[in-house]
Amino acid sequence: VDLTRAGTLVLVPGSPTTAAMPAGMSGLQGCMVTLSEILNFRDAPGGAVMGILPAGVTLTALERTAEWYKVDYHGAQGWVSAAHVTARGDCG
Repeated sequence: VDLTRAGTLVLVPGSPTTAAMPAGMSGLQGCMVTLSEILNFRDAPGGAVMGILPAGVTLTALERTAEWYKVDYHGAQGWVSAAHVTARGDCG
């Protein structure tokens, strides 16, 4: 999925989960990250690439591991490397 092109993104709801957050991962509130360069948008920390995100975009961060942020990009959720973003707010 190339998320840098205009078009319609359709999210298909899955079954809700109530699983506990994995160890080493924290939920965030009020955290924003700005991408310092074009980054891969991944399905999990270090996982498969779902698309690419443009440099300079600022995104809401939802979760964090030591090396990754889970972000929301126009309703799609995925992961970006923490090494290539500038974080602001309560990013724990």
